[in-house]
Order: sequence, then C-alpha cells, then structure tokens
Amino acid sequence: MFSALPRRPTRRPVVVTIGMVPALIVALTACHSGTDSASAGSASPVVVVTETATVIVPPGGGPPTTITPTPAAQTPATQTPTTPAVDTAAYAGDWIGHTRQMTLNPDGNGTMKVYSGAFNGETWSATWRGSGQGIAVTLVSQLSSQGLGTSGSMYAGATYSATLQTDGDGVRYLAMTGFGDATNTVAWCSERYGRSLECGA
Repeated sequence: MFSALPRRPTRRPVVVTIGMVPALIVALTACHSGTDSASAGSASPVVVVTETATVIVPPGGGPPTTITPTPAAQTPATQTPTTPAVDTAAYAGDWIGHTRQMTLNPDGNGTMKVYSGAFNGETWSATWRGSGQGIAVTLVSQLSSQGLGTSGSMYAGATYSATLQTDGDGVRYLAMTGFGDATNTVAWCSERYGRSLECGA
C-alpha cells in the first residue's frame, strides 16, 4: 500500500504597502518564476500596494497587472463675495442741523443734542460704529435735559442708522433714520462737506 502524500499547504496572498516598489516587484517576480510547477499550481498571487497603484504579481512569474485608481473629481471652492468695510473716517467729526448738534469722535464715542424749539431738549452721550452701508449711533446716557426734554423720544439704547447722501447741488450730508416715525429722515451737515439745504435753516 502507498501512504498518502502530505498535502501541500495553500499559500495565502502577500500584501505589501510601500511608497515606490519597482525593484521589489522584479524581485517578487523572479522568486515566483523559480518555483516548480506543482507549487505554482497552488500558489496565490502577490499583491503590492503603492501610493498610486496596486500591482498584482501572478504565480509562475507571469507579467504583473497594475491597477491605477481613478482620482476623485476636485470641486472648486466657492468664494463668498464680501461687503467692503465702511469708511468710518468719512463720518467722524461735528454735525449740525436745525436745533440739533452731534459729535462723532474717531474712537467711536460721541454726543448728541436735540432740541424742540429753543427751550426743550436733551443732550446724550453716544457710541457709533460702521453698520451696513453707513453707521449706527446708539444713545448711552443722558447728560442734560432742558424744559420738557424730547418727550421720551430719546432714551438709553435708542439706535439711529445713518448714511452719507448727496443733494442736488452735489453737497454731501448725513441722512439719519430712527427718530419717531421710522420713515422720517433727519439731515445733518458738516463743515468738511459744506452746507446742504437738506439740513434746514
């Protein structure tokens, strides 16, 4: 009787991860080409993974197969348009109008005085900053009050929006909203731009 021949163990795939492997692929191919036909029949391919491709070396020294992955499509970045910053220097200084005065200091602080007639009015400290296409002026605390004051129309936290406008004669003035009726616009003039009829007498 003939004893059963020992079963040759099945070879498992070998996976190698490296950066650049041309020399290694040749070595692996040469190694497999020297294997006898019996072992070649049961040998598994050698898989070599590089940074840019996967190379499969078949058993028996056949030509290697290179699989190159398709790079993912690059989506161009979308740029969000930005609104240019307000030139706050164009607003700093002293502003006047009929029965009103306002000072906007470069440091963001200021004062506002508004009168109704000659004897009723209030003076407030304020802060101001660039906002939207213009500036926002916010009252902070009352500095003085005369007569009936402004009947509650000026108060801490009240904020007025203002933008520079140009009248029919080409003179720039400050158009401010937020006093009483939201649609009401109060005009302020500055010596740096000249006197506009929009500011009253």
